[in-house]
Amino acid sequence: MNAALPDIAVAQSISWLIEALAKLGRDLIDVSEKAINNAIDRFFTFLPKALVDS
Repeated sequence: MNAALPDIAVAQSISWLIEALAKLGRDLIDVSEKAINNAIDRFFTFLPKALVDS
């Protein structure tokens, strides 16, 4: 009857791992989105100056 208990620990460990990987994925997406937004903002800042100078 106690043989099922080790399965609970394995299931909890797998659940923790999935949650940790999901959080990592959300964090990486957030970082990538910020990097893209920064690059676009810098581009639009540079664009008017380039048009005036040419």
